[in-house]
Amino acid sequence: MATKGVKQLTPAHISWLTDWIIDHKDVPSYRDICDALHARWGIRREPDVIRKREDVRRAIAARKKAEKERRAPPSRRPTARRMEQLERQVQRLSAQVTSLEAERDALIERNLRLVYAMKANQIPEARIERPLTAVNRDPTELQTKRKS
Repeated sequence: MATKGVKQLTPAHISWLTDWIIDHKDVPSYRDICDALHARWGIRREPDVIRKREDVRRAIAARKKAEKERRAPPSRRPTARRMEQLERQVQRLSAQVTSLEAERDALIERNLRLVYAMKANQIPEARIERPLTAVNRDPTELQTKRKS
């Protein structure tokens, strides 16, 4: 897939190059970048030329930052204090889940009671399922019983 006679790198070349830098397993050198550019597109560039590209510098900086953040802490095993914090968080979240389930059940029961009461009072189903009316939130417009 060599492109002959290419003087400038196109946006497609640059976007592929920045994606390659970010997806690389470690921070590549400028020589590695030049070799990858030659292998993929057949374009030969010197490291000094690649180093001047702002997009490439930003991609390398982002890759270096990701490399620093990816480093594992010295101890992967949580301490006793951290385990206690996690257990408290699990207990708090399970209590929240229980509370929300109880609230959901109460709402379902309330809605069923309302539907049964409406049916017992012979309110038609079309009236039960009708859309809600708009609420007038403009205090300057007076409400009338029926607007035409």
